[in-house]
Amino acid sequence: MNPNEPFEERLSSALADLVQPLSSDYLPDLVVRTRRVRQRPAWTFPERWFPMTVITRRASPSTLGGLRVALGLGAAILLALIIAIGMLLATGSAPPAVVAPQNGLIAYQLEGDIWVTEPDVAESRLLVSGPSEQYNPWWSRDGSRLMYVEVVDGGELLQTVAPDGSDPRTLSPEPLKGWTWFDWSPDGRHIVISWDQDGDGTASLGLVATDGSGITELETGMPSTNPVWSPDGSKILFRGVAGDTPGLYTIAASGGAVSEPLVQLDSQPSSDTDGARSYQVQDGEWSDYTLLEPSWSPDGTKIAYHTLELVPGAGLDRNGFRVHVMDADGTNDRRIEASAESDDEWGATWAPDGRALGFQTIDADADARNDAGLLAVDVAVATMDGDAMAIRRLGPVTHRRTPHEPHWTWFGWAPDSSTVLAGDGENMTFDVDTEAPTLLPWHADGLPSWQPLVGG
Repeated sequence: MNPNEPFEERLSSALADLVQPLSSDYLPDLVVRTRRVRQRPAWTFPERWFPMTVITRRASPSTLGGLRVALGLGAAILLALIIAIGMLLATGSAPPAVVAPQNGLIAYQLEGDIWVTEPDVAESRLLVSGPSEQYNPWWSRDGSRLMYVEVVDGGELLQTVAPDGSDPRTLSPEPLKGWTWFDWSPDGRHIVISWDQDGDGTASLGLVATDGSGITELETGMPSTNPVWSPDGSKILFRGVAGDTPGLYTIAASGGAVSEPLVQLDSQPSSDTDGARSYQVQDGEWSDYTLLEPSWSPDGTKIAYHTLELVPGAGLDRNGFRVHVMDADGTNDRRIEASAESDDEWGATWAPDGRALGFQTIDADADARNDAGLLAVDVAVATMDGDAMAIRRLGPVTHRRTPHEPHWTWFGWAPDSSTVLAGDGENMTFDVDTEAPTLLPWHADGLPSWQPLVGG
């Protein structure tokens, strides 16, 4: 257009240009690409954040100014989130995923009933009772349900209740036989168990739905015990016996192929050549005590376990349990010792915040025996800093025992990782920082379980 043309002529020409169809050579490519792009999320539209009356009414200058401020703040927050997510994706790192919960109630079994209590209160509350025996209470990982076992004709039933004893649910459709182990899934939807499904003495793995809908067997192709969930819920770690040789394996929680062994004992059991008895071997076969109780670190990077080994420097008979820690892929396996002279160290359990590993160790000193000749048991805590480690003995547990019987005592962590709970009927706690012991004013017939309170 000529700038000297009359306005009416220029306006007519401009309007004629505007009504012409506009397209581009790359329009088909744009259409194909937009079909593959997800729609804009609804939360990015202001009308999903503010009432429609605010969006649509005629705004006064003051109202409009306030709306602009609110929109500006919302946009700033959204921009900060986008920048943070972008930095996270760029660096490939993640914020700490392990946050220890707070301490709730302690559940325990006593004379066939289930009780709950505050740890330092003498008064307990009866939670579950009845004509049959109930035992082995264990809290879900969010503390919202308590599982326990009920003895019935023909076997045992898995049950759960709410923390106040309401909403009881029977999880196993029929009594279970020969069950030996269980672990709650991180999302609380399943409990993995080891049980004798076929009644032939062979241990299998099963997933028990916590809504009561039934049990699904996990096919491992070998006798399988001691199952524990990975922290992200994707895998299950277990002790399997392939042929005649124990090892630790994983299987996807959804089923499928079993992994190669993360750790496996020598193909042939052996005895000490100078005549010391080997508790690894019973009648020429591996003992059931050999290679036990794997425990996955809360961040999923390490696995602890214990096994029976010949320990030449030990004080009694040179045979004993020894704790090991390895990377989750089975590499970098190393022994963790509180005392090289101790015959037994076992039961490794990670603190909920992942910063320490607790286990039990026997005092092999002859002076540590009591009047009955039994041996003192200490609680040890290994503080982890990469591959560096500092190990402290917190003190003796009330119970004393003979060698090579690791389940006569029990211990576990408080949910906030500040305290270790240990006992054998008489229960005590150890403050991890000060190492101070406290005798608790209540008794139990089995392992207590400390309720985690998640989310404040």
